[in-house]
Amino acid sequence: MLAGTRFDAIRIVGVTTMMMLATGNRMVAEAATWTEMFIPYNNGNIQPVYSGPYGLDDPKRQHLHLLQTTPQQQQPSSPVFFHAHGNGGDSDLTRDKLDIFVNAGYSIISWESVGLISTPEDVETCWSDFDLVWSWFQANAVQYNFDPEYVVIGGRSRGSICSWPMAHSLKPAIRGYYMNGALPLPDSAWDDENNNNPWVEMVTADSPQAYLAYDPECPKPILQTCEPSPNPNDIHNPRRGQTIVDRYNDLGIAERITLVDGMANDEIGIFDLFPGFAASLVDDDVPTTPPEPTPTQAPAPAHPTATPTPAPPTASPIANPKPICKDNENYRYNDTTKKSCIWIGAVPNRRNNHCKKNKNVQNNCKITCGRCCADDLTRTFKTGKKGSKKERTCTYLSNDTRKFNLCPRKIVNSICAETCGRCCKNTPNFKFVDQTKKERNCNWLLKQKANRRAKYCEHSSVSEGCAGVCMSCTSYIVKASSFFG
Repeated sequence: MLAGTRFDAIRIVGVTTMMMLATGNRMVAEAATWTEMFIPYNNGNIQPVYSGPYGLDDPKRQHLHLLQTTPQQQQPSSPVFFHAHGNGGDSDLTRDKLDIFVNAGYSIISWESVGLISTPEDVETCWSDFDLVWSWFQANAVQYNFDPEYVVIGGRSRGSICSWPMAHSLKPAIRGYYMNGALPLPDSAWDDENNNNPWVEMVTADSPQAYLAYDPECPKPILQTCEPSPNPNDIHNPRRGQTIVDRYNDLGIAERITLVDGMANDEIGIFDLFPGFAASLVDDDVPTTPPEPTPTQAPAPAHPTATPTPAPPTASPIANPKPICKDNENYRYNDTTKKSCIWIGAVPNRRNNHCKKNKNVQNNCKITCGRCCADDLTRTFKTGKKGSKKERTCTYLSNDTRKFNLCPRKIVNSICAETCGRCCKNTPNFKFVDQTKKERNCNWLLKQKANRRAKYCEHSSVSEGCAGVCMSCTSYIVKASSFFG
């Protein structure tokens, strides 16, 4: 802690957020750090320092780091992202990467196993270790206020191989998986002698929502002959992810998977797209306001038990696919060709009338009607000159210039509602508790405007929940000439 500072907390309803208050009571958000590190998940003797990469016979490999987003005894509990690192790496993550998950409302379990996989034995050990990690998670979820029924599986390169069977295990708690550089080449550690693709065969009609992100870029459509740019020899070839997209398509579940490539060319970080994916997993049980750690929480035991406590039987062994936040591009009001969700939203009075009175419109035009707000990860739009247009996803809108130029197009801001700023308004029913412990809504900030907005809008959770009042977001759906003259 810095000299001359003190810590206090502003409680968002159901969430506690830690703030650092400097000597002048100026609020500054503190960067996220691990809550605990080097926790054994198999009751082993773990050294509190990294000494890897670990071999398959080294018991020191069986440890994890965790970031607890929601403090104990506070509700709602937080969803959890399981992270598995790339080959030769370790389970640590830098603060800027931790911040991405905290701001999305997720806790993190980053687990260690065989650090370099090159043989089938390495892979099998990694898979077995993840089973132990899962048992530890189920046994200790309550202690850390993790939601044991809401998990996203992650893996980078090597980590995707270590995590793949778990991602497709059909555990009801697993709502999706987000992987970067998934299923890297070469594949001698995993492919069998008959050159079958076990990763493809593990995908079933009940597999969860998926987001596969790749730094290299392939020409479109992605073929199995792809030589990606900028490095044609990059082992993280998007063609590997395309085999999974094809499998999802063959099974009739194409709407559940998104593949994005060219992240390096567009200067997009490996986890930058996670918040958009997390937002697409719409569920009323998941907190929409990102919680952060509190300094007043009770310390957890140094070595929680690795023995899972019995859980009540679940009604079904298969997780039902979760509804996603998107407008149905095929919906037409009264089956009239031109009357799409875009048409409904084009005129304010028309939108208000249709969204207020017609439940069918509400269910099909969720973003247009303001029921939720997110980028549609399943759709693309085209850019470029006639005859050489390219298919783009919302990740292409990675800077203000592209947003100002493209977001005024109705098709673009329909697909990329969040990125283009269509969500720039107060979150319905959002409430927070002020420093006198009274519950407040966004309209309260309008009284004594300057003082209250200056004091509370500086806090990221309030600025997001009361985006309209705090003027903390930008809408790009007006033509750029309106901004630049």
